[in-house]
Amino acid sequence: MARGFELICLAVVLQALAANEEDVLLAGLGSDDECEARGGADCALQALQLQARAEAALSQSQWQPPMLCMMRPWLCQQGYQQPNYAPQYQQPQYYQPQYQQPNYYQQPHYQDQPPTPWAPPMQPQPPQHRPSWWPSWWPAPYAPSQSSGSGSVAMSTPPPNPERLKPSDAEVLTFYMYRAQSDENYPPMNQNMGNLAGMLWYLHNEIVWHQGGRRGTFFTVPKTRLQRFKVSMRATKPLKAKNMHFGVVNTYDSGQCTGPFGCKNFDMYGNTVGCESWDPKMPNNFPHQQWDATNHYPGALWYSLPGPCPMKKAGQKSAECTKAKPGGACPAGTKSPTGESSCTYVYEAAGEITIDELEGIGKYSTFIAQGGVEYDQQTDRGKGTSFWDNKNSTAACQTRIDKANEIFRSRFPNYPDLPDPTCDFNKYTFYQNLLSGKQKV
Repeated sequence: MARGFELICLAVVLQALAANEEDVLLAGLGSDDECEARGGADCALQALQLQARAEAALSQSQWQPPMLCMMRPWLCQQGYQQPNYAPQYQQPQYYQPQYQQPNYYQQPHYQDQPPTPWAPPMQPQPPQHRPSWWPSWWPAPYAPSQSSGSGSVAMSTPPPNPERLKPSDAEVLTFYMYRAQSDENYPPMNQNMGNLAGMLWYLHNEIVWHQGGRRGTFFTVPKTRLQRFKVSMRATKPLKAKNMHFGVVNTYDSGQCTGPFGCKNFDMYGNTVGCESWDPKMPNNFPHQQWDATNHYPGALWYSLPGPCPMKKAGQKSAECTKAKPGGACPAGTKSPTGESSCTYVYEAAGEITIDELEGIGKYSTFIAQGGVEYDQQTDRGKGTSFWDNKNSTAACQTRIDKANEIFRSRFPNYPDLPDPTCDFNKYTFYQNLLSGKQKV
């Protein structure tokens, strides 16, 4: 009887530990730069963590082991042990630690004969494990490497497409991009941008409700202004071949590309300008479609501008890396982009306005000292200003867009009105058979 009681207690403890492991994982995925989950209601421009959270919460029949490693590679790079949410999943026999994947990019060394350049490997290639949602142009993963940690997936890199380096005859598009910026000055390369509606939604959803100032959840330098840039862009040859001018929006954290899917699209399509919307009926609704129901700014778009050495953070980009991977901004003095991967866009500053001016509050520090509140999420109202009232009203959001446009027109009359381009990014043709079945892009 005592032995049976001990076994029951042990089972209860193990169940509690398993539940806690999942809670810790979700908490880790739910925290990221410029983001605060707040019960799943609020997030930031550069956030993919809720998508990863949704993947972690998939049912056992939907769960795919490699996804967390794809969307959050740091989990695997640091030897993170993924919880086994799908006990019925049986790893194939070739996932054995003793298997060493041959390096096909070096001369194999044979015991019976001298090495031959580019000779086939003596060791047979293991079977591939290709989930249904895996991109057809991205080679499937093999056995885990020793550095990637137990249970992780070693991902192959597609060979770079040489067509991305050639000039393109795609149409040149010229329009405005906007950036919510602090008093710091640095170029918009390796940055996430937006049209005016997209940046107002970013301010509304992530910035102005912070009571400690116009700061994000995980950054402390306050936003003070809306910058405008006149951008001319041309699609690369591989992108035009897919009947698109825009590629996927790559997310950037401190100047480093963090996704989606490891930013592998640069090798396939070149340094393309990215765009996305929040219309669930449109194929450009990726990779932040988790905010479809919360964005009520008509026509809101986000953009991305790939810059030099995109896989390193600002301050870590060496001269060698910058030379080898110059990004998509054309050299200084270029009048029109060529469509080569290293020259997909040109930009110039086209005016800026302060957030104080936009809200009509005078000086921000005085406004706060007198008890003003820009926006309170609980009441959906401000105190001392009504500019951000009614966040979920499409009409109110349109009024905010119109006011911002009018201020730019009055301040900078020499700049023409430029319509937003059509965001023709198509997640299905861009990623081909990325996801299928119950999981959707």
